[in-house]
Amino acid sequence: MIRKHWLTSLTILAVMILSACGANTSPTANQGNEVEQQPAALTEADKQHFDEYTQNLRGAPFIKEATIVNDNRAEILYFKDFAELQAAKPDTKFTEADFNGYWGSIQHFDENIL
Repeated sequence: MIRKHWLTSLTILAVMILSACGANTSPTANQGNEVEQQPAALTEADKQHFDEYTQNLRGAPFIKEATIVNDNRAEILYFKDFAELQAAKPDTKFTEADFNGYWGSIQHFDENIL
Protein backbone atom coordinates (compact mmCIF):
# COMPACT_ATOMS: atom_id res chain seq x y z
CA MET A 1 0.00 0.00 0.00
CA ILE A 2 2.77 2.45 0.93
CA ARG A 3 4.78 1.57 -2.20
CA LYS A 4 1.71 2.22 -4.36
CA HIS A 5 1.24 5.55 -2.57
CA TRP A 6 4.91 6.47 -3.13
CA LEU A 7 4.69 5.55 -6.81
CA THR A 8 1.61 7.72 -7.24
CA SER A 9 3.30 10.60 -5.44
CA LEU A 10 6.47 10.27 -7.55
CA THR A 11 4.38 10.25 -10.73
CA ILE A 12 2.66 13.45 -9.64
CA LEU A 13 6.05 14.97 -8.86
CA ALA A 14 7.38 14.01 -12.28
CA VAL A 15 4.47 15.70 -14.02
CA MET A 16 4.90 18.82 -11.90
CA ILE A 17 8.64 19.01 -12.55
CA LEU A 18 8.36 18.49 -16.27
CA SER A 19 5.63 21.12 -16.43
CA ALA A 20 7.88 23.53 -14.54
CA CYS A 21 10.77 22.74 -16.90
CA GLY A 22 8.64 23.69 -19.89
CA ALA A 23 8.55 20.27 -21.50
CA ASN A 24 5.92 20.42 -24.21
CA THR A 25 4.16 17.70 -26.08
CA SER A 26 2.88 18.13 -29.56
CA PRO A 27 0.55 15.70 -31.30
CA THR A 28 1.85 13.90 -34.35
CA ALA A 29 -0.22 11.99 -36.81
CA ASN A 30 -0.14 8.25 -36.46
CA GLN A 31 -1.70 5.60 -38.65
CA GLY A 32 -5.45 5.96 -38.79
CA ASN A 33 -7.17 8.47 -36.54
CA GLU A 34 -4.92 7.88 -33.54
CA VAL A 35 -2.84 10.75 -32.20
CA GLU A 36 0.42 9.97 -30.44
CA GLN A 37 1.97 12.44 -27.98
CA GLN A 38 5.66 13.02 -28.64
CA PRO A 39 7.58 14.85 -25.92
CA ALA A 40 9.71 17.76 -27.00
CA ALA A 41 13.40 17.21 -26.39
CA LEU A 42 14.60 18.93 -23.24
CA THR A 43 17.27 21.56 -23.62
CA GLU A 44 20.33 21.81 -21.42
CA ALA A 45 18.65 24.77 -19.71
CA ASP A 46 15.63 22.55 -18.91
CA LYS A 47 17.91 19.89 -17.44
CA GLN A 48 19.80 22.49 -15.40
CA HIS A 49 16.48 23.88 -14.13
CA PHE A 50 15.48 20.36 -13.07
CA ASP A 51 18.78 19.90 -11.20
CA GLU A 52 18.35 23.23 -9.42
CA TYR A 53 14.73 22.41 -8.61
CA THR A 54 15.57 19.06 -7.04
CA GLN A 55 18.30 20.65 -4.90
CA ASN A 56 15.65 22.92 -3.39
CA LEU A 57 13.10 20.22 -2.64
CA ARG A 58 12.26 19.48 0.95
CA GLY A 59 14.30 16.46 1.89
CA ALA A 60 16.86 17.24 -0.84
CA PRO A 61 19.78 16.09 1.34
CA PHE A 62 18.24 12.62 1.29
CA ILE A 63 18.08 12.40 -2.53
CA LYS A 64 20.32 9.68 -3.86
CA GLU A 65 19.78 10.41 -7.55
CA ALA A 66 17.53 12.64 -9.66
CA THR A 67 17.35 12.06 -13.39
CA ILE A 68 15.12 12.68 -16.38
CA VAL A 69 14.43 9.56 -18.40
CA ASN A 70 13.59 9.75 -22.12
CA ASP A 71 13.04 13.53 -21.84
CA ASN A 72 9.60 12.94 -20.34
CA ARG A 73 9.81 11.29 -16.93
CA ALA A 74 11.55 12.42 -13.78
CA GLU A 75 12.94 9.84 -11.40
CA ILE A 76 13.99 10.84 -7.92
CA LEU A 77 15.52 8.14 -5.77
CA TYR A 78 16.02 8.66 -2.06
CA PHE A 79 18.45 6.87 0.21
CA LYS A 80 16.66 3.87 1.71
CA ASP A 81 18.23 4.24 5.15
CA PHE A 82 20.79 6.23 7.09
CA ALA A 83 23.57 3.69 6.47
CA GLU A 84 23.21 4.14 2.72
CA LEU A 85 23.21 7.94 3.12
CA GLN A 86 26.31 7.83 5.31
CA ALA A 87 28.14 5.52 2.89
CA ALA A 88 27.44 7.87 -0.03
CA LYS A 89 27.98 11.09 1.90
CA PRO A 90 30.40 10.41 4.77
CA ASP A 91 30.63 14.15 5.55
CA THR A 92 26.88 14.44 6.20
CA LYS A 93 25.91 16.48 9.23
CA PHE A 94 22.68 14.53 9.62
CA THR A 95 22.34 11.91 12.30
CA GLU A 96 20.43 8.68 12.10
CA ALA A 97 17.79 10.29 14.32
CA ASP A 98 17.48 13.17 11.82
CA PHE A 99 17.04 10.76 8.94
CA ASN A 100 14.55 8.53 10.71
CA GLY A 101 12.70 11.50 12.15
CA TYR A 102 12.28 13.07 8.74
CA TRP A 103 10.98 9.95 7.01
CA GLY A 104 9.29 8.52 10.09
CA SER A 105 5.92 9.63 8.81
CA ILE A 106 4.37 9.24 5.39
CA GLN A 107 3.00 12.75 5.97
CA HIS A 108 6.52 14.14 5.46
CA PHE A 109 6.77 12.25 2.19
CA ASP A 110 3.47 13.70 1.00
CA GLU A 111 4.55 17.21 2.01
CA ASN A 112 7.83 16.72 0.16
CA ILE A 113 6.09 15.68 -3.05
CA LEU A 114 3.27 18.20 -2.97
